[in-house]
This record gives sequence, structure tokens and C-alpha cells, in this order.
Amino acid sequence: MQGFCLIPSPGFYEKFVLPADLKVKNRLADKCPHTLVHICGKTDKLVSLVAEAGFSVFSVDSIDMVKAQTDAARRCALFGNLSPAQVLAARSADEVYAISRDLCAQMKPFGRFILAPGCDLAPNIPLENLQAMARAARES
Repeated sequence: MQGFCLIPSPGFYEKFVLPADLKVKNRLADKCPHTLVHICGKTDKLVSLVAEAGFSVFSVDSIDMVKAQTDAARRCALFGNLSPAQVLAARSADEVYAISRDLCAQMKPFGRFILAPGCDLAPNIPLENLQAMARAARES
């Protein structure tokens, strides 16, 4: 059996998922004024909806970060989007550092960016690669 990830269309997300996300966000508002939402996959068409909904941070996966920052229009921060499989687990620490620095440089003019993995971390990711990502973030 193969796994799959269903990426909702903007209409589907707005009608079926967003109301539940907002319900959780609103119930936690008194204790947690800043909220992060993560949706796996290619969610570039959802950035504006998530930003408009008032989430503080959108954790993203496989999207064009510069376009996403434009779509977010500084309404929310973006969190991501280093691929755990294609970058963090498969590349050398030097490559992870260079890719991380490049992404930070691309995002610097926009602000409101948090360098992070694009999704969950797998146990096969070398610690050195995570340290390289963190070092790139600190130095950016």
C-alpha cells in the first residue's frame, strides 16, 4: 500500500478544513495568542487563505517561498521549507548549510520567515545536517 497526501483545493480547504482550524484557534486564543498551522504538500494556493484567517505562522512544505511571502503579504510568518527527504536526509552538512543560507537570503527582504524543515523529521536525518541548518539560520 502506498501512502498519499491529499492537498485540498482552496475551495475545499475554505469550506471544510478552515472552519475546524479556526475553531481550535479561537478556543486557544486566550492562552495562546499566536497559532501555527501546518498543511503537508504543495499548499501554495492556500497561503492567502491561511494569512487572511489570522494564523500567526503557516508551516509549509513544497512551495515557492518567495511567491508565498508575496501571497502572505506580511499577514503571517512562513515556517519551512527544507525538504526532510530531499535535503536534510540526502545531502551533506555543507550542502544543507548552503541551501539554508540561500533560502534565508531569498527571504530576508520579506521578514517574517522561520527556517525549518518542511515537514516532520525522519530518524535518518544526520544530526550534523540539523546543526548546519541551525547555524545557517543564526548567521543569516
